[in-house]
Amino acid sequence: MVRYMGASSKDTQLDGKLTEDEVRKIFDKMCEQAAYSSGHEYSGDWNMMNGIQFPLQKFTSYDKAIKWVLDNTQKWGSAMAVKVKEKGKAPYWLLGGWAAE
Repeated sequence: MVRYMGASSKDTQLDGKLTEDEVRKIFDKMCEQAAYSSGHEYSGDWNMMNGIQFPLQKFTSYDKAIKWVLDNTQKWGSAMAVKVKEKGKAPYWLLGGWAAE
């Protein structure tokens, strides 16, 4: 986790075989659970993000993917989900963004 101007970074990985709709539903459930367990204001959790976007970028490493996601999201903005295919590993979705705290 990284902290930046009253926000902390969040990220997780999901199975790359999931569709965008399935990823969106999982993200929505993560936000609901975060609101329940962390509260509704400045929790630094998933529910502080305003929805989810699916940019077209694809990556070959976690490090490149998370750097791009965090460089292209902002506090109170949307989370992003990008596809990652690392050599020797199954493809996965990387979800990430900045959560107000």
